[in-house]
Amino acid sequence: MNKIILCVMHFSISLLSASRMADSQKVRSILDLAGTLPEQLKALLRQEVFPKALLQPLGLVKSKVETLLARYGAKSDLFGWVIPADRADEIFAELEKLREEFITAKAEFLAAYGAACQKHLADLAQKLAGFPHLAEFLDVVRDKQPRVSYLERQIDFLLIRPRMVEVSDLVEVVLVQDDLHQRLSRDLLARAQELQTANRPTTWLGGIGELATKLRGLGYLNAAYFRAADSLDAVTVRFKPGRPNAAFSAAERDLLLAVLGVLADSKRLDQFLTSGQLPVMLGPIQAQPALTAPVVVTPEPTVQLAPEPIPAPAPAVVVAGPVHQDEPAADDEDILDLQDVQVAPAPKPVVWVQAAPAAPTPAPTIITIPEITPEPAASPGLFAW
Repeated sequence: MNKIILCVMHFSISLLSASRMADSQKVRSILDLAGTLPEQLKALLRQEVFPKALLQPLGLVKSKVETLLARYGAKSDLFGWVIPADRADEIFAELEKLREEFITAKAEFLAAYGAACQKHLADLAQKLAGFPHLAEFLDVVRDKQPRVSYLERQIDFLLIRPRMVEVSDLVEVVLVQDDLHQRLSRDLLARAQELQTANRPTTWLGGIGELATKLRGLGYLNAAYFRAADSLDAVTVRFKPGRPNAAFSAAERDLLLAVLGVLADSKRLDQFLTSGQLPVMLGPIQAQPALTAPVVVTPEPTVQLAPEPIPAPAPAVVVAGPVHQDEPAADDEDILDLQDVQVAPAPKPVVWVQAAPAAPTPAPTIITIPEITPEPAASPGLFAW
């Protein structure tokens, strides 16, 4: 490949820490220590000078921005975020919404900052009640609390519109492709390992779908990424959306875990990204059993009573009907396949067989089996099991 065209974008979110390093000279004076502060005590110099919870809304917006870009793109050490060219406008619009959210959170932070700092000092005074140098210690903390004017300049969200960048030098092309491939591999590996810790098939399925979207978006960099996305989509399309976790069979769970096993192993993942082929057999998954029992219809037999009681030593059932010597006996399958059976009246008279005389007994039940006339084979119906 002689050149490569990238869709890149940059953003910068500047925050700050709620902790500051106290002045060591003042701390030595408070503790009445001479000379250099021992190394073991230098960690005590870092103090929280205002509540860090005050920064959480701003940090949440930053996390949303990084999550959005990581879902579709990969971060290059050379160009910033490389994103899908066909989604550039959509991604930028989402980032602009997040920037407005950040500006609102910044205004709320600055409005609450002064009162939060005073409350922080009051809480320290309560916790350190009885400390002989409390006043001096509070002065050290107060001195390290940033001014509002500094916070207004420091906290910011800069966003640059996406643009296309062409790399034509052969050495640079190889360097860029290798850089993006390594970053993409790390992203997929970390996400797959995170998904493995979950115990919900719906989470596995959704995560695999996200990785397929990411690969497809970056397919313009490497055709193998398109094939890899197709392989993952071939897994996700086998599952109906909205299914609860309890509806996944053991075979379906094993399939999803097998796919994650490939993505969570660095060596197998690299082979997958190179070839685009998923080394998992996608055989048919056994269907779930029906939740309701099937309706079985039993045909009523034709019963004909004898005209007069016949004495017999025990109740007897006499079976009569036409017998075809030239037809083979029906096997179990023929008996159960009710669609191929036609019930009709017996065309021949019933033959009565009388047993030896004995004590009077109740009249026997005479069952007439009608002649079974085979019909041409038909497609399986409701009762063909």
